[in-house]
Amino acid sequence: MMATLTELANHAATLRAIDSALGEDRAITVLSSTKWCTWQDEMLLRIARRMSGEFSNGSSTQLAIEVIDKYCPGLSVGIRTLHTAWWTTTTRTPRQPKLSDFPDALHAIYAPYVDIFRADSFMAPHIEKHAARYGTTVVAKLLNLPDVIDAALKNPRGYD
Repeated sequence: MMATLTELANHAATLRAIDSALGEDRAITVLSSTKWCTWQDEMLLRIARRMSGEFSNGSSTQLAIEVIDKYCPGLSVGIRTLHTAWWTTTTRTPRQPKLSDFPDALHAIYAPYVDIFRADSFMAPHIEKHAARYGTTVVAKLLNLPDVIDAALKNPRGYD
């Protein structure tokens, strides 16, 4: 997976270099965040359908993005986080992929099921982007965690 991601990053860098040499900006059409969001939905749908088909021994073609986001929030946040993190390897100032990116995104599967989720500084905004709709607060710095926990305890959200 790292080799493929590195290859993707290299292709993106080459495309941007060609654009720079030609004075064009065609990379935007291929590497735009809008395009990546479309690919993200497609990737999530493919994975969910494949998993559904394997676990249910039936057709999973009726799955839709909205259904996956609503009823499989962990899968949605995990896949979307990984995909968003991968996009950073293709930007104008790309970030080198790290071996820890995949496990960090895998851990993000838990985010929609908790009130507070701790992540590293790089992955936190990516997780937060996708977990916020489930009411999860993502904390990027360990030093900030006690204050966030204290604030949550003083102002609980709808618990009896």
